[in-house]
Parts: sequence; C-alpha cells; structure tokens
Amino acid sequence: MTENSPTKISISRAQIILIVVINALLIVLITGFTLQVVVSARGFRFDFYPRWVGAQAFWRGQMPYDAEVTEEIQRGMFGRVLPPGSDQQNSAYPAYTSLLLAPIMLLPASIAIALWAALQFFSIVWTIGIWIFILKWRPPPWLLGVLTLGFLLVFRHSINLFVLAQFTGTILLMFSLAVLLLLNGHDRWAGVVLACSTIPPTIAVPLGLALLVAYALRGRFQGLMAFIITIGALVAITTIQIGWWIPNFVDVLGQYAQYARPIWAANLIGNPVLRIFFVAGAVAVCFWTFLNFWRNPDRERQIELAITLMIAVVMLIPQTGSYYMVLLIPPLLACIYRAQILPEKWLIWLACGLAVISPWIYWQTSGESAQSEALLLPLHVGIIWYVVYFRYWSSAAKQALEYQPNTAKQALQDQSSTTR
Repeated sequence: MTENSPTKISISRAQIILIVVINALLIVLITGFTLQVVVSARGFRFDFYPRWVGAQAFWRGQMPYDAEVTEEIQRGMFGRVLPPGSDQQNSAYPAYTSLLLAPIMLLPASIAIALWAALQFFSIVWTIGIWIFILKWRPPPWLLGVLTLGFLLVFRHSINLFVLAQFTGTILLMFSLAVLLLLNGHDRWAGVVLACSTIPPTIAVPLGLALLVAYALRGRFQGLMAFIITIGALVAITTIQIGWWIPNFVDVLGQYAQYARPIWAANLIGNPVLRIFFVAGAVAVCFWTFLNFWRNPDRERQIELAITLMIAVVMLIPQTGSYYMVLLIPPLLACIYRAQILPEKWLIWLACGLAVISPWIYWQTSGESAQSEALLLPLHVGIIWYVVYFRYWSSAAKQALEYQPNTAKQALQDQSSTTR
C-alpha cells in the first residue's frame, strides 16, 4: 500500500462513547476556564453578546432589530449608548439564530458566552477530525498532534474565534460535516446542516448554495431542496413569533455594512486591469473545477470542488473580519495529505506552515499592509493547493503507467502457467 492509499477508518461504538465523554468533559473544563479568565476580564465585549440580547428580545416577542434592543446591547457591552457613527453592535443576524441556538441563549449571558467560545474552540478540533475521515487518512500520532496544535493554537484566526466568541467556527464545522454527508450520499441531511450553518449568512449562504447547486446540476437535487425547505421553515416559525422580520434585518444589515466597512480582496489590487483578471481567474478556476466534478463526480472530484469553493469564497466575498480565514484550514489539510506522495513534499509542507504562521506577520503591520492579508493569505493557500493538485495528478498518472506494465507482465505469466 502506498503512503497515500486511502484506507477505511472505522470506529467502534465503545470508541464513539469514549470520544463523546472526553469531549464533553473538555468542553466543561474550557467553558469554566473561559468564564473565570476570559469573560471576567472582557465583561460582555464579545461578538456573541449582541446575539444573546437579541435572543432575549425574540423570546419576549420583540423584534431583535429595534433601537431599544440595540441600546441594551451597547449598555451591556460598553456601559453607555454609542455615538451614531460607530459600530452599533446591532443584533445583525437572522432572527432564526435565536431559534437554532435556543438552549444556549436561555443560559445567563456570561455562561452562554463562555460555552459558545468553548464550542468555537472545539469546532476547529472536530473539523480536523472530519477531514481526516473525508480524506481517509491515518496520519501518525505525532503529525496529528502537530496539525491539531498548529491549526488550533498557532493559526491566529482560530484563537480569534475563541477570544471573540465568534460564529465562523460553526460555519467551518457544519460545512465540513455537510461535505462528509454528501460524500456518503446523505444529501438531505447535508442540506439541513448547511441551512443551520447560515448564522451569519454573508459567507455561509453563498458557500452552501454553491456546493448544493453544483450537486443539483449533476442530478442530486435533494440537498438543495432540503436547504430551501429548512430555511423556509425557520423563517416561518420566527415570523409567527415576532412578525415579518426580513425587512428590518435587511435594513440593519445595510447599516452594518456602512460602519463595518467590509474588505473585498480584489479591491486591494490597485491596478483595475489586474483586479479584473484576479476576479475572472478565480471564477474561471471555480468553473473549471465544477466541470471536472460534473464530468466525473467521483470522491476525489467532490473533495476538490469543496476545497476550491472554500478558497474562492474567502477571495471573492467581502469580509467584515479576518476570522473567516479559518475556512482555509481544510485546504491546507488536503495539501499536506496529498503532498505525501510528492518528491517535494517537505517544500509544500513548509509553504503550508508559512501560511499558518503568516497571520501573525500581517497582524504586526498596520493600515493597508494589515488589510493585505485578505488578498495574500487566500492567494497563498490557493497557489499551494493548485500546485499540489497538478503535481498530485501527474504523479498519480505516472504511478499508474509504471504499474500497468508490471500488471500486464504478471497477467501473461499467470496465463502461461494456466496453459501448462
């Protein structure tokens, strides 16, 4: 068996129970640590807090986007009402956030924040585990430890997820779970999971829809239909509770875009011609990857489609925060995995390591240099991915050519033995 040969990874029921128990205990420990150390130091200045206050209003039957709810958020976070020109910290997420996260939202604010931060922390760990299954990879324990610690504690954006109690970790986790479900033919569940990942929707909706539409165009419509039905059900239930909230949400979202000033990677390219080539090139790569998937939707092509979409969505959709860069973790994992059969694997692993460390370098800079990460980091990972892609398939083709003569020779020998 070659180093990259796919192997079936199976887990017994006892092992699953043990993993669940260990994870539950670790979540309790991390939640306790976060509550005593992080929350006590920062108060309610977390990205989760506005959603928590909005949920309290929702369950009272009040619109989470009302001005008095926004003022309540500001007083809780900063002890005062903020001036109009600053980030208002609105509850700028869909109203069904309160429904999907109800068990957490019903907890006291400090405990809810600590628990959500712990879940963001573990979303990185669980995502790594899911992609180990997706790739059918058995990395040695030392490498698995290095990968987990590197993506969890060295990659700056994973730390940001935890410190800010952000939401992008759950987007990453649910998208990864949906990819695994699609690979195993559970399209309906994948659609439901992707619908539930749309908090916030700005990245999750385009990412989930792009994946499900690609499968629908290949004749697998159930995932897309499940996504649409789930979103429709969530909107209907929340509308019964607080009334038709979509216009208010869109209005708050527009206000948020004005003072949050989202960064679009293409805008960081000064030359308009190069900017057009950048966008056109990213779209062309996505289309080419889709064509490969459409012609031959085997397991490898499905994985390549998901990886390409994660890189493309970070490149092409404006971002309100750099924490969306955690979507680049699965592409880096796939590069490290595929590089194993390549002669230049150590060079590729070094390039992946630099991608993990580089956010700290961008963070130390200021102004436009710091913003350049929105362009350079996904471009960095995208280049690694496509270098590995072409080298991987050329190497695989070469191995196949080397194997075929030996197979033919063995077949002739077997035939000769049978004749005798």
